[in-house]
Amino acid sequence: MYINFTSAVLSADGRTTEVIVPGIVQSWNDLAGYKKFEDFMCTVTEESIIDVGITVYGCDCNLAEVNGFASVLIRISRDYRFVSEYCDEISHSSFKFAWSPTMQCGVDL
Repeated sequence: MYINFTSAVLSADGRTTEVIVPGIVQSWNDLAGYKKFEDFMCTVTEESIIDVGITVYGCDCNLAEVNGFASVLIRISRDYRFVSEYCDEISHSSFKFAWSPTMQCGVDL
């Protein structure tokens, strides 16, 4: 059994943050609604191009000894080596979208 999750690294205004969400992120819409994403976007002070580097992992639950996505997040927070030791990268992609503080949503490029 595998748990797929996305580690999305957001960069704007010289800052970066990582947002870990369940499933496979294909556009900014897939990140909308997650607190860490929303908090980061609220701090963007000028019109920006947001770079999102996405790494998706397939995590073998038996090997990783986890029961769900919440457990994956707990393991990641407790052991910085969890992803590299227990998960296999199954895909990598990136996309950009335009964002400004006056926008209610991003625009895919």
